[in-house]
This record gives sequence, structure tokens and C-alpha cells, in this order.
Amino acid sequence: ELVGGVVACLVMADFLIYWEHYFMHRIPYLRHNIHSVHHSSLHPFSWEGGLVHPAEDLIVVACVATPAFLLQIHPLTFWLFTSVWTAFLVEEHSGHDVWWAPYHWLPFAMGGGATPHDPHHNLMVHKNFGFVLMVW
Repeated sequence: ELVGGVVACLVMADFLIYWEHYFMHRIPYLRHNIHSVHHSSLHPFSWEGGLVHPAEDLIVVACVATPAFLLQIHPLTFWLFTSVWTAFLVEEHSGHDVWWAPYHWLPFAMGGGATPHDPHHNLMVHKNFGFVLMVW
């Protein structure tokens, strides 16, 4: 139940985050006035994953929390899920593709990580909207 809940939340939240991120880039007002806060650095560092406009932060928190509420997971499962989510977030913005990165845990090279995410921080790049999985 613990592992299944974490995996289900990761997949569902990643799907929601993909669309949140897609619309933040595709709608000019959102890209220039909201999402640009996150893209303020062209060379991201680990904790920049959490550097977002307050309005975007509310949307992101809703995207991450919604699967947990829909699935009615145990609180311990929720805390494990958010811990794993944070590890992915920090690594993706680290600027380094290290062997121990959580993305290397995923089968079939489905994960993203720092290498594909770094070029995305140039606001002229309008691709790579996924977070954990590169399948959407």
C-alpha cells in the first residue's frame, strides 16, 4: 500500500504538473508575469525548483496534493511521496547529472533530471514540460 500509493501519486501529480507547466509556457501572460519568476536564472541551482511566483506555488501545491486526497492515502504515504517529490525537484534543478539521481531509479529511461531540464530554463525553449516522467 505504501509503495503503490507513492507511485500512484507520483504519476498523477506528474501528469497534473505537466499541464500546469505547459500552460504556464503557452499562455503569454502567465509566462511573462508568473512563470518568469521560476525562470529568472538561466542556470538553475538545486533549490531554485521552489523559486516560483506565489500564484504558481498555489497551483503547484494543488497539483501535488490532489492525487493524495483523491486516492485517500495514509498520511505516512503522503509524507513519503512529498519527500520523494522534493528529491526529484532538487536534483532536476541541480545542474548536475549524477549517478545517484532519483531519475536513474526509473525504468526505460523515462525520467528527466538535470541534463534535459537545464536548457529548458531558457524562456525561448518551449518543450520539456514534464517533471518526473518524460512520457507526457
